This record gives sequence, structure tokens and C-alpha cells, in this order.
Amino acid sequence: MKEEEIYVDPQIVKNIAETLKNIQKMKVKQDKRVKWRRENDGRIITFNPITGKICVMNPTLAEIYVMTKNPKGCTFETLIRALKQRFPTIDEKQLRSDTLRAVTWLFINGFVYLEDTSKKIHIVDVIMEVSNQKRGLRQ
Repeated sequence: MKEEEIYVDPQIVKNIAETLKNIQKMKVKQDKRVKWRRENDGRIITFNPITGKICVMNPTLAEIYVMTKNPKGCTFETLIRALKQRFPTIDEKQLRSDTLRAVTWLFINGFVYLEDTSKKIHIVDVIMEVSNQKRGLRQ
């Protein structure tokens, strides 16, 4: 079977990159529409009704995801402090890098949204913004 080529609008990539520049300054919150359960081995199984994806998160990603359940949100620094306590032997630079990648993955895959003082940002919003701009240009 030949693999199909997928086109991704460069403007979407640009908007996502722009949003992610500030990810460490924003609060991270779980998208309540995502359903999940914790397994006995520490993994989490999720179903995202927006994407239709079922996902199994490893125990470390699962811990990060559970921390984002806080209704007030969770800052990047809060995540780092909690993970540093949980994994004291991990180099902090490595911990920050891994946590940033984990939160980025959660955002891009629609499991969490970001919140700053003025707005909530979900990956769908970032994509729709480009779509709406293009639609406006055609009208």
C-alpha cells in the first residue's frame, strides 16, 4: 500500500510554533472532554472525542497529565517542582526539556489546553484560526 502524502498548511505550523513559544509561561489544563482511566501499572488510557484517538500514556506522561487536572491549571514550574520531587536523580536541565516535550505533545494532540491571563488556547482553535483567515480571504 502506498503511503499518502499529507499536506499541512505552513501557516498552521507557524501558529502552533508561535503559541508554543510561550508554553512555559501559561497554565496547562486538561480538556474535560477527554475521557481517561488509570491502569494498575501507572499508565493512563485515554479517549479523545475530538480526534477520535485512543492513546496509552506511559507512567511518567500519565503523572504529568494527572497534574493538569487541577481546575486552576498547572504552571510549568509547578510541574517541574513536582517531578523533581518524584525523580530527584534526574538532571534539572533534562527534566525541563523532557517536561516541555511532554506538555507540547499533550497540547498538540488535544489532551490539554493552554491558558494565559486573557484567553484559553486549544490546538483546534489554532488550526481554526488559520482556516477562518483563509476563508475570509476568499470571500
